[in-house]
Amino acid sequence: MKVLNRYLLTEVLSGFFAVLIVLFLVLVANMISRMLAEEGMAGMDMLPLLQIVLLKMPRDLVTLLPFSLFIAVLLAYSRLYSESEMYALSACGIGPGDLLRHVLWTAVPISLLVAVMVSFVSPWSYEQIYQLEEDFKEKSIVQQLSAGQFQETDQTNGVIYIQSIDDSAQHMNQVFVHTETPTEVVTVVAVRGEQRRDNNSNQDYVILFSGQRYSELPQESLMRVTDFEEYGVLLPAQKEVSIQRQRKSFSMTRLWHSTNRQDMAELQWRLVTPLGPILLAMLAVLMSKVKPRQGKYSQLVPAMLIYLTYYNLLAVSRSWIEQGSVPVWLGLWWVNVLLVAVLVGLLFKQMGFRWMFRRFGLGR
Repeated sequence: MKVLNRYLLTEVLSGFFAVLIVLFLVLVANMISRMLAEEGMAGMDMLPLLQIVLLKMPRDLVTLLPFSLFIAVLLAYSRLYSESEMYALSACGIGPGDLLRHVLWTAVPISLLVAVMVSFVSPWSYEQIYQLEEDFKEKSIVQQLSAGQFQETDQTNGVIYIQSIDDSAQHMNQVFVHTETPTEVVTVVAVRGEQRRDNNSNQDYVILFSGQRYSELPQESLMRVTDFEEYGVLLPAQKEVSIQRQRKSFSMTRLWHSTNRQDMAELQWRLVTPLGPILLAMLAVLMSKVKPRQGKYSQLVPAMLIYLTYYNLLAVSRSWIEQGSVPVWLGLWWVNVLLVAVLVGLLFKQMGFRWMFRRFGLGR
């Protein structure tokens, strides 16, 4: 029996990590591309950007782990059925009940990991993300810039390009600044620049050296060109930024004592999510039964439809709680009850009612 346990565990885990790694890489690539395109985040340095990506992983892994396990169990057991290995195990007395117990050795630890991540790790990580975003947005315009990139700035309603800038964001080379107002379009080009602070007014300036200022007056169709040795530009005053914390960063204690429906929906989501790996793994075992030579992918499409239906129902139920369409006590629990009913139905279909009677001593 130990050999069988190791064999089934190896089959499931090999597929589990293969699916998880592929989906994880796709997710990270998509996350980075979206963050780089996000307004106000394009100038963020690579280090804090990677920190945010890493901090967002726990929340995404909460969804990836159950799905990866579901697909891994389905494909592993379907292969055993399609190559008649499962029928050989059945002849040795290994039935669906034994297979369900075997898969729990993998599903329960993953479920516990999901519970820890969704309840504690993910809220902590999102609090760190909000703090990083606040720190970034509180920086001056110059500190937010990245060398070698044209970047739009909402504060100046224009475009800035710097060929190179030092780590302290105080000294820069080959500066290009383009700003537009209803009455004037200004382009400034300079060989170098420095950021300075006026101690009397406590205001920040960028001092540009050895350049030209091109001023266009659209209403008068005039272009004025001015050469300068030193030219000062006042930077907008820095503001304290407070990013609104979303509920996904709230602690379990805060959610538990809250009477807000949105908070209660988030709390139920965290309580229900860890049940997913166990229920989906058991569902995969029962759905993996295929005819010999039928192919291990034959049940993949129906399984995907059930998985998508399950998580969409959870998402819809969460919205219903927030909107007050369903009572809080019903919440998300009915979705898992429905999935358990599907599991019981499949189990009876494969084992029959006589198995239940024998199992509980109700029949001969």
